[in-house]
Amino acid sequence: MGLNKKIESAYNYLDYRILLNDDFLARTSSNHSYSLRAYSRDLDLSAGFVSDVLRGNKLLSPATGRDVFSKLGFLGDELDYAEKLVQYKSSEEKVAKIAAYEYIQQHYNRDTFTEDNERDLYIRTPEHLLVYGLIRREDKLERVLRFTQQLGIDPAQVLRIVSDFEMHGYVREENGTISILKETIIRKHDDMIPVVQSISSRIFKAMQAQGGVQVPNRVCQSLILGLDSASLEIAGAAQKHFIQTLHRLTQQNTRPDHFLFYSDLFLVLTDVT
Repeated sequence: MGLNKKIESAYNYLDYRILLNDDFLARTSSNHSYSLRAYSRDLDLSAGFVSDVLRGNKLLSPATGRDVFSKLGFLGDELDYAEKLVQYKSSEEKVAKIAAYEYIQQHYNRDTFTEDNERDLYIRTPEHLLVYGLIRREDKLERVLRFTQQLGIDPAQVLRIVSDFEMHGYVREENGTISILKETIIRKHDDMIPVVQSISSRIFKAMQAQGGVQVPNRVCQSLILGLDSASLEIAGAAQKHFIQTLHRLTQQNTRPDHFLFYSDLFLVLTDVT
């Protein structure tokens, strides 16, 4: 008999190891007495093997993968998708890996999140980012100009930025009314973009003075983690999944009245001793 399903949708994942880690976390968070040993028992696998899989030191085989996710409550097409995630990461057959990759690309819940090797227009400069955020909040160009002028930004510069957005299909401006047309986050694979650090102190202080920036309480955390190479690979995948989850949330809310500046910065120091 399988377990109750804990993960809302497997289609939100591109790495089965992140899916498995999230599933385990969901079960232990709701039941503090539920251990790795109990989890392994429910999956009919050894605790040592499951621990290695969660840490990235070992891989599920394609055959074992379907059985594992079936026990975790996945059914039908969603189970097929989870199996393809395992096949893509674990299969030694090139044809099977290609087929799995194509299946994943067809079924993955993208929610307008795409990958590319170019920076998105609205993070070209701190001013681009600010103006784009204001356009999401305000529907009148006059209000955008008024707010940015209070921050000491030249109105001519703001109009050039709006023109950039309009030319590239990001916004539409008609008779002073402005709206977002394009909601696509483009993320570089290797060159992480420290958005928060790129915002000048002048703009940041001005936004604070206007009440537009609030430092989260017990939300923002900095971590220094010691990871081996296998765990580092999973950490990178988990970070990417986190960014996608944040973007997915922006598509589900009503008219935004808060803005979260998130820095996609992954600093890796290797031991050279």
